This record gives sequence, C-alpha cells and structure tokens, in this order.
Amino acid sequence: MKILIINPPRLNGINVRRDERSVDILEDEVSPFYQGAALAQWLRVKNLALVKVLDANGLNLDYGRVNLWLKENKDARFVVVKGGDDTLYHDSITCTLAKHLGLTTIFWEPILSPAMPERVMQNLVDIDYLVLGEAELTISELLEKGNQAKGIAYREEDQIKISPRLETERLKDIDSLPIPNFNDLPYQNYKAWFGESPWMTIFTSRGCVGTCFYCLIGGNTCFRGYGRKLRLMGVHRVVEELEVLVKKYNIPHITFWDDCFTNDLVRVEDICHQILTKNLKFRWSCMSRVDRIDKKLLSLMKKAGLSRIGFGIESGNQRVLDSIPKRITAEENIKTPLLAKSLGIWVWIFLLLGLPEEDERSMQDTINTLKKIRPHHLCCGTATPFPGTKFYEVCLKENLLKSDIFDLITAGLQTGGGQISDTRYVKAEVVNQYLKKLHETANIYSENKLHNMIQKLKPFIPKFMRDTLKNILERTRSN
Repeated sequence: MKILIINPPRLNGINVRRDERSVDILEDEVSPFYQGAALAQWLRVKNLALVKVLDANGLNLDYGRVNLWLKENKDARFVVVKGGDDTLYHDSITCTLAKHLGLTTIFWEPILSPAMPERVMQNLVDIDYLVLGEAELTISELLEKGNQAKGIAYREEDQIKISPRLETERLKDIDSLPIPNFNDLPYQNYKAWFGESPWMTIFTSRGCVGTCFYCLIGGNTCFRGYGRKLRLMGVHRVVEELEVLVKKYNIPHITFWDDCFTNDLVRVEDICHQILTKNLKFRWSCMSRVDRIDKKLLSLMKKAGLSRIGFGIESGNQRVLDSIPKRITAEENIKTPLLAKSLGIWVWIFLLLGLPEEDERSMQDTINTLKKIRPHHLCCGTATPFPGTKFYEVCLKENLLKSDIFDLITAGLQTGGGQISDTRYVKAEVVNQYLKKLHETANIYSENKLHNMIQKLKPFIPKFMRDTLKNILERTRSN
C-alpha cells in the first residue's frame, strides 16, 4: 500500500510551523517536518506501507509543484495532509488537488479538528477522513480498518460520522516509535529562528503535567493529539536518535521540542551523562518550566551542549498566574531565567497577554518582568481561546469572544497577531495596545538586539566608542 504524507506550502511565502500544540507563521524560520517523518517510519514498520514524504514548506514549493508531485504519485492509496488551524483553508488546497486525481484524503490537523470535527468537514469538502487522535495509532488503524478505525471523522453518504477514541487508547510506550528516516526530509534547509542551520527538532515526550487552562494540552477538555498524560521516552532511545542525527546527518543544533524537557530531572541528568560519555558534539536547546530546573542541572546541561533554553513565563502578575493556574510564582519567573543567563546560556521567554483576569496593571507587570529578565529573545502574543480548552468555555460563559471563534482562528493571521477576546476588565483593543508596548520594550531590553547592534558597528568604529555606546544603552535600559 502506497501512502503520501505532505506538509503543505508556506502561507504567502512565509514559513508555517505545524505541530501538535500550535501553528506558528514565522518569517525567520524554516521548520522541520519531524512529525511527518516520524509518522512515515511508523507506517512502514507497523503497516508495511510504501511511504513517500513531501515537505513543501521546507522546500519552499508552491501548489503548482505539489500538484505535479501528486500526479507523479497518483497510484497512492491515501494522501495524509498535515494541517493547521490558522492555515486551515490554505492547507486544505492540498486535499482538493489530491481529490481531483482520485486520491483518498486524510487531514491531520490536531487543534480545531478534535473539538469541532463537523465544522471542519462541513467547510472542507475535499477531506475524506479527519484525524482526531494520536496520528500514529489512528492512521495506522485507518489503513487496516477503514471506517471502523477509532479516532476519526469520516463521510458516509450525506452524513459526517464520528468514531471516537478513548483517552486510555493512546500509544503507551513511546519507545516503540521507530527512529525517523531523516532522508525523508530536506533537513539541510531547516533553520531555527535563532539562526542555527541545519537544525532539527525532536520529541522525547508526550503530554504535560501542567494545568494551564488556555493550553491545548494542560487545559484540554476534548480528546486531542498527544493528550495530557505524560509519557516519557527512555534515555537509551533518546540518545540513540541523537547519535543518528549527529553522526549520520551531521546536525549541529537539535531542539528538544517537548513542552517541558525537564519534567523528569533524573532522566535529563542521565541523557546529559550519556551525551558526554558518547562524546556527542552538538549544540542543543529545550524548553522548561521555571520550577523544574536548578543551577546544578543547568550547569550539567550546558556541559553536555545546551546553548539555549526557553521558559514559559506567560505573565508577570501573580493574580493572573494563579488564575490559569500556572502553579509558579512571579518571583520564580524572574529568578530562573536570570540564573540561566548568569551561566552563559542564551535565554528566550514566552509571554502571553489577554487572559480573562488580565487588566492594565497586570499587563504592565508583564512588561516590567521583561525589563528585569532582559532575555535574548522574546516570543509573545495574545491568548487564543481554542475550542476544546477550559479557556474557551470561560469565554463562552462570560461572553468575552468578539465573534465566531472558528472564523477568527482560521483567518490565517501571522503569529503574534491581535487579541480576539475581551478580558473581564479590558477590551481586546486595550490588550492590543499593551502587546505593541511589549514589542517596543523587547526592542530596547533584549540582550540579543543590543549585542547585534554593537557587532554591526564593530567594523566601522573604534572599540572605545563601541564600549561607550554600550554603556549608554545599558544606562538607558536601567531607567
């Protein structure tokens, strides 16, 4: 059986990162299609399928080139299309092209589809099957059982049928995932937003212990993607994949794309020790909660190659943090990133405005937190009440949404776009004003922007003048 897996083209020429927890439209990145390669290898092993992968986003192919590729492979039985919520209509063009060639389409969109499957299929008429659960198990079962598979939506005559999968019916042992064949991907093209290339992201866990009510994982209220239950890949399996990437493919930078790589501190220590023992030379990055890491572990991680780390700060206001509930303190949100910076680790942080408890004072607290941390990079935006989360339920109950959520989300806005819901205390327009202030503050207080400015001046002015400029800028930022 021949299966095609496609990552659709970029949106208006801009890179699209499509993964299980979010879709990001990012100009300064070329995102790895890791999950497509992982699914392909699973289907080869479990279903003995002949699988071909096309990362149109990574190759920067337009729909004309995608159509030619589909014509060359029209003997396939199924076409699996990776989709996103923001880019839903754009991504579904791949399904339309495939249907015109008589191919059966499987749409793999893990954000809107699990919560609103009927709405998605009503709007996208060229989808035959919609993936509602964990892709590997669901699609593998679909190839074997068709409409009897669990975790899908499908069409039967004029009706849309839903075949649910239970929360307990997930992949229990993620060590059973075969190592992807990275030759399926144009890995030499992949570039991180922080400039490293070639670059690869990998997942070594699924689920999250967090309870953040806005999150598609921790705040999830429907059967979706990887689910909430935390499942960790074993140390041996993780290091085995790292060895392949470093020794066979010469990837210089790898990002552990887990929601929180440091959930199990002992596992992280063991992975670091194995990297050092096997003398694997590569740089790596990860994301962590501020309360799941300390100086000893950070030092070991750096010794093993950690060069960059991201922290989910979200807010600088304790009342907002408690309302999520994030289960961390505003003090920890400042202390841990500063600790990482003191060890020479490049730090990025995530900030979020527009949660229901947000007011002008809390948003200013978040801006002040940014000033104190001075990260090397800021990822920020406004809170989206995704269907299938507790946040969405609050917005519906309290009439905070500005209009139909499906239309708002699928508008294809660039990541970091405007607020689409009011808070209990301020209108969406006020949140957008503070988002602008947050970006302006980042332009002044980002360590990376200051460093880049000084480096650009280096060839043109003497060192004493560069040092003077740096001191002036530092004093300006401290005021």
